[in-house]
Amino acid sequence: LGTGSWNTHRLNISNSTGLSKKKFALFSNVSAYTTDGYKYHSGGNGASFFVSGGHYGSTDILKVVGFVGVTNNQMAWLAVSDSTIKIDRRTNANTDGDVDRFMQSFVQLQHMRTITKYSKITSTLFYNRLDGIWDLSLESVGAGPDKLNFKLGSNFGGAMTNYNYTNDKLRVNVGVSANQYDRTHSSIIYPDTKTPLYKNTGRKDEMSGFIKVGYDIGKLTLFGDIQGRMINFSYKGDTTMPIQIWTFFNPKAGLVYSKSSTINYYFSVGQAHREPTRTNMFMGNDNLTVFVPIKPEEVVDYELGTNIDKGKLQLQGNLYYMDFKNEITLLGALGSNGLPLMANVSKSFRSGLEIDINYHITKVISLTNNTNYSYNRIIDNG
Repeated sequence: LGTGSWNTHRLNISNSTGLSKKKFALFSNVSAYTTDGYKYHSGGNGASFFVSGGHYGSTDILKVVGFVGVTNNQMAWLAVSDSTIKIDRRTNANTDGDVDRFMQSFVQLQHMRTITKYSKITSTLFYNRLDGIWDLSLESVGAGPDKLNFKLGSNFGGAMTNYNYTNDKLRVNVGVSANQYDRTHSSIIYPDTKTPLYKNTGRKDEMSGFIKVGYDIGKLTLFGDIQGRMINFSYKGDTTMPIQIWTFFNPKAGLVYSKSSTINYYFSVGQAHREPTRTNMFMGNDNLTVFVPIKPEEVVDYELGTNIDKGKLQLQGNLYYMDFKNEITLLGALGSNGLPLMANVSKSFRSGLEIDINYHITKVISLTNNTNYSYNRIIDNG
């Protein structure tokens, strides 16, 4: 049980059975909260239930994980002028009728089998459901007395299998996965709840596979991996757009030299891709009005670094250079849903030096420092 400022209260109850003689185990947890919030009419309340159970055999483990949660919040995300904040820091630009209600449910089934002392295979099935609804008074943004209502619902399900082999010198990990995600958006203006302003559904299908290999040769470790991804995005609404299909090939290779048990050096180079999101392509709108053909982002990343562990002193240093093509980067503006708008720049790079230091002065007192210097530039905006 907990309580705090702004009339905040929390409750949490959990139970664990431990492992029974028949190799079964179960864990469950219930939690709830309520608060008035710091800003005026910015409170919320919610609750969740989590359960995890399984059978732990000598060669096979079968686990089930699931949870469901609900949350109800008054909103407080509209900007407040500096002059108003100086008068009352708790001022909320949203009205007390701006609220959201969300619910999420998740279930996962996982099976792990030990094949030999060197190898095992893990397979997972999962499904996630999300439903949300929220209101926005146009009075809050100075656009009249009407009140908008937004609604979304999504389904996300998939499967994945990983095979892992490890011996004294060789490590191999192979995996494949497939998933499907769809999300439906709709909106109405109160009090007309039967005539939607819009209703649309976006769907994303993805398949991927990878192979990771590591091999030790004395003090030297060689590693590499290859990943392939295929993504398909389609959209159904009052406006059409071309189906987006992306195919990516992502290789990576590197080495680690262990000079001693306390010092190693590493170098790696790898390529990665990132597809644009629905928000990127729709310029921040829930409903498609203007389609922006954002290109996938491509980056080649070079990293050189060291790890040092000298008892009282731990140091990690990393030098990096990221060479981008069609980087998806911030425009500096927000879309209608409050999310940052982004666009492609044809050529850019990010580079820098990262240093993490931890020094133990005594057994209970340590001094830490995290330093980062970065030099980033857009070379050509096309």
